[in-house]
Amino acid sequence: MNESYRGVAGPTDVLSFCEHESEGFEFAAVEGNLEKEYIGDILVSIEYVEKNAEHFSVPFEEEMRRVIIHGLLHLLGYTHQSNEENEPMLQLQEQLVRTGDRLF
Repeated sequence: MNESYRGVAGPTDVLSFCEHESEGFEFAAVEGNLEKEYIGDILVSIEYVEKNAEHFSVPFEEEMRRVIIHGLLHLLGYTHQSNEENEPMLQLQEQLVRTGDRLF
């Protein structure tokens, strides 16, 4: 699927399919509530997440949280040029992963 949709050979952990092909999705506040709107789909490879968790010596749940957050950030319009940890999107991703540690 990675090659079919992104032109990148080999498997990947997560793919995001954004419904809005613009610069990102904007939530509209209505009387303090967010309008409910479909923004896209996130596909996760459980097998790849398991391999990554083992490779990086992190719990499966943490790695799953990481890839879901990663996919959601793409649906919200965030992008990154590399997988280097100094990428702003990936810094936000890791901040949210750490926050999730306290929530779940």
